Amino acid sequence: SYSAGLVKKSGDDFAELVHFIVSKGRENQGIVTTDTELARFLVALTRVLLDRDMHNNEMVCDPAAGIGSLLTSLADFYPKLGPSQIWANDKERLFEEILSLRLGLLFPTMVSKDNSPTITINCISELKKEQFDNVKIIVMNPPFISTSRGVDINEQKQTFSKNIKNITGQDSVLNIGQIGLEGPFLELVTALAEKGTLIAAIIPKRYLTAQGGEAVALRKFLINQFGLKILATYPRGGLFEEVMKGTMIVVGIKGEKA
Repeated sequence: SYSAGLVKKSGDDFAELVHFIVSKGRENQGIVTTDTELARFLVALTRVLLDRDMHNNEMVCDPAAGIGSLLTSLADFYPKLGPSQIWANDKERLFEEILSLRLGLLFPTMVSKDNSPTITINCISELKKEQFDNVKIIVMNPPFISTSRGVDINEQKQTFSKNIKNITGQDSVLNIGQIGLEGPFLELVTALAEKGTLIAAIIPKRYLTAQGGEAVALRKFLINQFGLKILATYPRGGLFEEVMKGTMIVVGIKGEKA
């Protein structure tokens, strides 16, 4: 890692090593890294939709940041973005230092104690709506965890649903049937976001055409609450060979009609 840092000075190789150590044997817990090409594609789509650089008072958040693959793609598409405009959150404490290192190295001539990325270690159920007041863009690759994992996942889904009800005053529309954790996760993040927030997420592609109640509910959510603007699919081979399963990108603007 030290030798790689001398050459690349980005922290990427070290980040990948830490992720390998942390995630080995825990892939079924949703701890998987985002393919680099896919991360760049997602961030590029946000720039297409926003069609401008970030204003100084606007932030970008990844509520399930992992080792920061999505956030480290920002600089190429938002050249005026500063360190203090980035907020990385993840519930895995072992990622805290690598996020600090990797995101700090995006701005080697700018980063300081007074101008640095915000890094929080929380489950999204612990985040508060007011924390998203200045967030203009949310990028995320939510955990894909099946309900077949049992009680712990169902308890998380119930917690997310309770938070959604507290924030919106409405019952969750995605905590139904056998939907994976990614459904209520996406719904909760959307509830936390302010109206007008641009949200880009990676979700399983099966939701696009499946006829089950969970897939139908998610499609309705994307249209009615998420403000769907862009839906992007991509090949499994070539550029995206490292993507673990069939996925797609959805990009929406909360509060706007699809």
